[in-house]
Amino acid sequence: MANLMDGRADCHVTGRWLQFPEVALEKATGSGTKALMIIDVMTTYAEGDERQLCQMVLARDDLLMILNRMPVVPLDSTLPPKTRPSHE
Repeated sequence: MANLMDGRADCHVTGRWLQFPEVALEKATGSGTKALMIIDVMTTYAEGDERQLCQMVLARDDLLMILNRMPVVPLDSTLPPKTRPSHE
């Protein structure tokens, strides 16, 4: 829980994590405003040194919508085939 309080979401398989900012930045758009977050993708080397792999700028509302519509299924269940909309 301490990592979540620090804005850190750890990978459950690797030594990588997403480091979220303390605040989202409000940006004016043609249709209002968007709350943007600069998220660091981090890793730890075998020696214990932390390193930033890259940064991603994501909209807070986009992440919330994706997470809220994502179903949760038992770990051992058969997952339905992935269907992704085409990006035309």
